[in-house]
Amino acid sequence: ANIPHEYPEDTLPKLDLEIIKGLSDDNKKELLQLANDEAEANAGMPAIFAVCEAVRSWLADNNVKGLDDASMYAQMMRKEKDAERREVS
Repeated sequence: ANIPHEYPEDTLPKLDLEIIKGLSDDNKKELLQLANDEAEANAGMPAIFAVCEAVRSWLADNNVKGLDDASMYAQMMRKEKDAERREVS
């Protein structure tokens, strides 16, 4: 996170994610949107803890054993899980 001098009173933190292992680009986009939404929901207040907690919760809810490698099977299964989550939303 990049924390501007005007944070939290006048601006939101500038957020980005680095995926090291196990998550797709779609997962990154979803997580970054979640983080930014959480920051916006806490505008004017310190939000970093709330953002981290939202991301941690998403990771815990979406942690599927065996889908954290780069194999074609794991990639296919992650895409299926992502599609299922989008249908439910």
